[in-house]
Amino acid sequence: MYFNYTLIKDKVDISRTYFKTYKMRKLFAFMFFCGLFLDGYSQKINPAIQLSNGNVVDNSHAFLDGEKPIFNLKTGTNENVKWVFCLIDKKEERIPLAESITDESSFSFTITPDLFPRNVDKKRIEFPNDSSVYYSAVVELYKDGTLTDEMPLLLNVLPSRPKVTAGSLVGTFDYEIVGYDPLAHLSLSFKSDRMDHCELLFFAVIWDGEKYVPDWAQLGVYMDKLKKNNDTFQIEYEYLDCDEFFTICALNKYGGVNGDTICVNNYITDSKILDFLEKFNVDAIDDISGDESEIVIHNNLISVEGCNSKDAVMDIYSLDGKLVCKNITEKRIDISSLPKSAYIVKVNCKNKLLTKKFIKY
Repeated sequence: MYFNYTLIKDKVDISRTYFKTYKMRKLFAFMFFCGLFLDGYSQKINPAIQLSNGNVVDNSHAFLDGEKPIFNLKTGTNENVKWVFCLIDKKEERIPLAESITDESSFSFTITPDLFPRNVDKKRIEFPNDSSVYYSAVVELYKDGTLTDEMPLLLNVLPSRPKVTAGSLVGTFDYEIVGYDPLAHLSLSFKSDRMDHCELLFFAVIWDGEKYVPDWAQLGVYMDKLKKNNDTFQIEYEYLDCDEFFTICALNKYGGVNGDTICVNNYITDSKILDFLEKFNVDAIDDISGDESEIVIHNNLISVEGCNSKDAVMDIYSLDGKLVCKNITEKRIDISSLPKSAYIVKVNCKNKLLTKKFIKY
């Protein structure tokens, strides 16, 4: 039998060529679809953030008033890409403040007070040994309406917590009325970064030995005679009496931040007056609310009546909202170690919330 080896060889070569071409086509198709997939879902934000002054930072940088951060894509194309800058509120919800047009490979905005809505209860973040109070924000990156990446940010635009460095009280104490007559003059020196002006916020007063919260409690008194010497502010207030509690509220165009609670008695240096006040206020602590009879406060001890101690969880706060003691379950709480100030105790007993304000002397 005669075989045409040339013809067979040509057919085999054609089959091999077709097979190779088919494999290449499949490979190219696979690479094409992979490219589409990666293009659609691999958009990432470049961790290097440019500032308008030429500096390059990352998201550990706390952004200040007037700064203009510039964000860029790290991977992926800018087709159907959109950027959104959001502020985080206390409910952890995201409030959009600025957004880009579609198909932008970079995104920027300027941090100004006009960017922030006034009617939003913004989330604030504080760190130990840091007097700054930060707003929480995030930059989001979308592709075809799907979130592909995000970058959390801290905004350091609020005033820092006021820290008192020195103080003095001048006045004539009247032992018959148990107070200063005329009212005493207080001078305070304190530090606060990014502050424009300040107020004194009063929490409670004590008249004639009766402890109560008056109608004007937490009323802000604007300090119009604010002085500054280098990085220290000085304020003067001429209408203070003993046993009053207040705090300094530092303010700027972004909002206000309260300092620690201050007791006027801390600035009385006359030991005779201090001894008299200690004897006049018989108990070391005194209730100033009287609304919740289940919480009993007496002689530096707090107890809860009508509730099993195993079912009660007690938290103690300063008047500026700082948590002092948390998740206390003892039957009686000794608060003799607490600094002299005003506090709020909250007790959760069998899903019933009890609160009471008290002053610690």
